Amino acid sequence: MDINGAPPSGVIYWYLRCDNIYWTYNGAPPSGVTYWYLSGDNIYWTYNGAPPSGVTTWFLFGNNIYWTYNGLLPNNLTCLTLNSNAIDYTSNDFSGSSNFIAFSMYNWRVSKITDGEMITILNSLKNRVGSLPSSITIGDYLNYANPPQSVIDAVNALKVAKNITIVTLSA
Repeated sequence: MDINGAPPSGVIYWYLRCDNIYWTYNGAPPSGVTYWYLSGDNIYWTYNGAPPSGVTTWFLFGNNIYWTYNGLLPNNLTCLTLNSNAIDYTSNDFSGSSNFIAFSMYNWRVSKITDGEMITILNSLKNRVGSLPSSITIGDYLNYANPPQSVIDAVNALKVAKNITIVTLSA
């Protein structure tokens, strides 16, 4: 299936899940979208900018999903999954007050996260007002196999502060 162009106006729920969809679009999601779910290879979506302010689910999983952004995530966001070879979300600030029910960032940066950036990210998550699920993943970490004690301490502080059982740091 080959589709070119923007989602129809008025879309609030955009769910694409399948390989070889061949949807090609360069641009922002519709302003009123609350659920943005892209999963599969050959979804050629390119966007540089913030998710819509009212989005609650931001799920980007698959190759050729090009999203670049360096700002805060929407405060209404409760589900975040990022896993694409072309995502470059470079913010280290995950403050906010929404209660996350899913938080997994596997492949979400072009450049790997340094120890200092990881500590900033972990502290930001620890200090946020909203809750986190009992298990979270943060990938694209340069020293995932051998983090320094300062990162281990920040992970442990996050677990205690947010009642998290598992914090997975990965490549």
